[in-house]
Amino acid sequence: MKKLLFLAAALSAACAASAQGYYTDAYNPDITRHSLRIAPQRVEFVLPEVGGYTVYKADLHTHSIYSDGDCTPEFRVREAWYDGLDVLAITEHVEYRSHEGKMLNFLKGYVPEGTEAINNNIIRRSADERGIQSDLNLPVKLARETARKYGLTIIPGAEITREPIAYGHYNALFTTDNNSLYATDALQSLRNAKAQGALVMHNHPGWRRKSLEHPEFEVKAYGEGLIDGIEIMNGAEFYPKAIARAHARKLFVSANTDIHDATAETYRLQGHSRNMTLIFAKENTLEALREAIEARRTLAYSFGTIAGDEQLLKDLFTASVRTSVLHTDAKGRRHTLPMLRNQTRGAENLCLSDFIADRRDGATDYIGAFALTAGIGLQELCDKFRSEGDDYSAIMAKLLADRLTEAFAEVVHSFVRRQMWGYETAEAPTPQQVIAGEYRGRRMAFGYPASPDHSLKREIFDLLAVEQTTRMRLTENWMISPGEALCGLFFSDARYFSVGQIDAEQLRDYAERRGLAVETVEKIIPNNV
Repeated sequence: MKKLLFLAAALSAACAASAQGYYTDAYNPDITRHSLRIAPQRVEFVLPEVGGYTVYKADLHTHSIYSDGDCTPEFRVREAWYDGLDVLAITEHVEYRSHEGKMLNFLKGYVPEGTEAINNNIIRRSADERGIQSDLNLPVKLARETARKYGLTIIPGAEITREPIAYGHYNALFTTDNNSLYATDALQSLRNAKAQGALVMHNHPGWRRKSLEHPEFEVKAYGEGLIDGIEIMNGAEFYPKAIARAHARKLFVSANTDIHDATAETYRLQGHSRNMTLIFAKENTLEALREAIEARRTLAYSFGTIAGDEQLLKDLFTASVRTSVLHTDAKGRRHTLPMLRNQTRGAENLCLSDFIADRRDGATDYIGAFALTAGIGLQELCDKFRSEGDDYSAIMAKLLADRLTEAFAEVVHSFVRRQMWGYETAEAPTPQQVIAGEYRGRRMAFGYPASPDHSLKREIFDLLAVEQTTRMRLTENWMISPGEALCGLFFSDARYFSVGQIDAEQLRDYAERRGLAVETVEKIIPNNV
């Protein structure tokens, strides 16, 4: 029954295509295959507001069958929505570039009778001797018609493409007439784009032609001020040198797919989010997007890496971190953390509470609490390895998770010192200095010499609502699951020490402050009594 329903839908689409005079994705078996392999729902790539701006996800470099792509403009819009984008630019090549049978290859020979097959070659046979397509504005028009259904904004554009190596590729964005961009002189094509008020982006500057080495054409283009932005990521390629150029020449940065086939093949079906240019704009309109791009409020995202302006990256990171305290006790009960004092004869008798200012003295001071892990899903992974007879990979996975947990703690502590509390303003310590503890502030984990009482983890777990907000759990013996985890306190000024042995009087005092029997405390800290 499902097959019959799908067939009926395909036949309906075919009739519609015959009536409107151009083909649709319904005739492409590859597109049908992609659609069936991907869940029909939008992938949300959630980013916070930053400085009053919404972060819109865009792809500023795509191709359809109207140049050398494999998909229709309508399909480009649909897949962009499924991939979590807010903005899409359709940027066909303005020059004649022969791609024999591109459309017929797309159709795989399934051209219904009565349907006008708009093959690139057919279009170009009717074009003038310069080889320009009959209407380069048509793919933008078709994309916009579909975009209305999905709430996407379509940026009109085209790609100015020249060979040989010395010229390179450039996208003109926010164009008004793609048909008038072409000129025999490649430099004049860029001037034509600027005359329309377009923003020009230098595409894949490190791709094949080593264009970051400033060939003659590029020197002229940059020298005339014709270039507004640059791709620092194109597909799976990353051009770090382009970041320096963007900074030096005040260019906006971008990351784009430059997609020709279906994005599913390169991204979603491989477990990746597609490339995105992150645009910090007031609203998702052409005017607001253009203002943001001209102001260079863009970042580039590709395969898990975000790159671009340092300050904008910091603003995005800070906005992404929630620093508010979640209280789960409806009665507003204060969480008290009793501590023990070192009583070693002849030593400095320290207690962790010594490193917090006394409120009775009129001072204001802070203490931080944390619970973190890099072990979520580790047990399942190790079980899988062992079921396959791969004990070595299971051991290495646990070892790596343990090291990552420690590294995670260091990163969080660095954020607290340098941004949340902001008391560490000097140059960031080197990895060697971090290992040696050569920085201000300390993190103290429960169960360690300065705070040997494991049971205090319960107070922290309740305070931070750890079990309500994460997959971390605390056992009845105060062990954290997964085992690759840490829980403790942050101090802005402290140092490591060992409580060591305590006497009977301190034991009774500590038991009273903990609200526990002396016998219970003896079992909790057996090495200290």
